[in-house]
Amino acid sequence: MAENSTPTGLLSRKCKVCMSPLQEDIDMMLIGETRHEDGNPWTYGEIVDWCLYRGLELSVASLSRHRSNHLMPSVQASIEVERQMEAISKATGKKLSIHSALMNSIVMKVLRLLDDTDLSRDDIALDKALRVAVQASRVAMNLQKTEHEFSKEAAQEVSKGLRSRGIPEDVINQIEEEVLGLRR
Repeated sequence: MAENSTPTGLLSRKCKVCMSPLQEDIDMMLIGETRHEDGNPWTYGEIVDWCLYRGLELSVASLSRHRSNHLMPSVQASIEVERQMEAISKATGKKLSIHSALMNSIVMKVLRLLDDTDLSRDDIALDKALRVAVQASRVAMNLQKTEHEFSKEAAQEVSKGLRSRGIPEDVINQIEEEVLGLRR
């Protein structure tokens, strides 16, 4: 069987860029977010040289494969999550938090993977899908917790500012509950 043709990818080689601590910088150069001082984008050859100077030996071909196989699907997934958030917001009139949108996207992908997998023959794929789903849930819950703590702290600062301006307490309570989402 060819190296990259296994259904579970167990024998496939790891991408040097994905495994590198330079990945974020490389990705920013590849998508044009990081440019030269004169505003020109980085060429593949320049990125290869930049990496080599920092101890990472890459070829133009491996950089191109990373962009096509790993970076662009991630960018497309981010764009899709954003589109889903906008569609839900438009349909329901409610803004969907990034952690909710992320979870929706991950759940849909895991469900599609489970639908497409013959579970009686491929326990490894099922195990992988479930591990990804559990890890994604942890990340989403941490995002939600951080977002909640930040918004609660920000809401308390708003309330403090309203009090310092002499706004009546019953009005502040109503603003906290209806606008800022604080529960009494």
